[in-house]
Amino acid sequence: MKLKPIQGAVNIPFSRQRYETSDAPAKDIIIAYLLRNGHEILDRTEDFSVDIKSKKGDNTYFSEVEIKYG
Repeated sequence: MKLKPIQGAVNIPFSRQRYETSDAPAKDIIIAYLLRNGHEILDRTEDFSVDIKSKKGDNTYFSEVEIKYG
């Protein structure tokens, strides 16, 4: 299943530097949380849609990770 990019309001312009600084650590935190709660990580490949695909039992979950800078 190919997911479409998430669309929504954005308050500040995209910053490549902020993305490169925060994306991987933010995903690592959520993946650790999911693993502690019994999820199997199926995919964390960047496709500019959902960040993490996981499975727990018979359910598949799609997690989006964002860091907001003030």
